[in-house]
Amino acid sequence: MKQESGDELVILAEYPYDWQAHIAKGILDDAGIPCIINNELFGGIYPIGFNSIGAITVSVRRRDLEEARRLTAHCSDSGD
Repeated sequence: MKQESGDELVILAEYPYDWQAHIAKGILDDAGIPCIINNELFGGIYPIGFNSIGAITVSVRRRDLEEARRLTAHCSDSGD
């Protein structure tokens, strides 16, 4: 059985726009929680209707996931 170290990356959230992912990253950086933005390139190429292609994801270490969720809870609002 594999034991989890807490260092593995897990997806914190998916965002339709890169600016939302960057806001979340800024909040996490300020809190000292390392994170990675994935699929950012496609957001620049296809800024409109990007959701149909895939989302921009922000990943954190598993051990930081709960705190990261708490800190970025308001970033997932779609604004609709």
